[in-house]
Formats: sequence, C-alpha cells, structure tokens
Amino acid sequence: MKINKFGIILLLMAIVIIVAALSSSSDFSGKLTINGNPAPIGTVISAWINNVHYPTDSTVYADDGSYKILSVNGDDPDTEEIIEGGRNGDTVAFKVSLDGKRYIADQTGIWNPDTNQKIDLTVTPKLKTINLKNGWNLISLSVDPI
Repeated sequence: MKINKFGIILLLMAIVIIVAALSSSSDFSGKLTINGNPAPIGTVISAWINNVHYPTDSTVYADDGSYKILSVNGDDPDTEEIIEGGRNGDTVAFKVSLDGKRYIADQTGIWNPDTNQKIDLTVTPKLKTINLKNGWNLISLSVDPI
C-alpha cells in the first residue's frame, strides 16, 4: 500500500490549526487582597463576561494572596448563534467567593486571545445603608414614642 506523505502532512497541519483555534484563551494571574489583606488560601475567583460565568475558576494558593492562572476560553467563531467564551476586547469581570458570600473585584480585565495578563485584584466589601424614616424600626413597624 502506497502512502501519500504530502496528503498526511496537509491533514496533520489542518488538525493543528483547528486545535489551535479552538484552544484560544485569555489567561489572568496575580494577587488578591480583601479589605487590604491577602486573601486566604482557597478563596475562589471566577471570570464573567456580560454577566455570564465561564466555568474555569481559580483559587488563591499562597499566603500572599496569589491566585493560579485563571483561563477564560475563547468563543468558537464557527458557532455564531452560541457564545462559548470571550471575544477580542470583551470586558472580564472577576467575582470572588469567600465564606459563602460573593464579591465583585474592583478591577476588570480585557479578553485578548492567547495572552497571560497579570492583574492584582482587590475586593472592598461595601456595606449597604438603609435609611429608616423617623417612627419606623428595622422591621418596618410603626412605633409610637413613649
């Protein structure tokens, strides 16, 4: 049986190109601080584009708040009706989960294919203030002064 070496080489090149196109990602790494302190080991960081979570999360792995590479996969341009990941120039928001609560990092990233960006993230939890009208208590019952 005679094998066409040129045909095999072309086929292998096509496979490499397809795999490279599908594996495009934008990677982020850096340090995370919460209220000015390094985030505890195990804190989870997730990436969101247009309020959609892309399922590759990262965790803080060192006492200084360093987080592992957070890889955000790219969109497959051949499926226009479905968005599977980031597109060039998309804003990436980072959400941080700690002790059952989720916070939004003060910084964002920009999705660019095949890049590794260092972004140090900070989270400053904000307290919500509820202004109560005079004569009302926290559970909204009318109170008469004594």
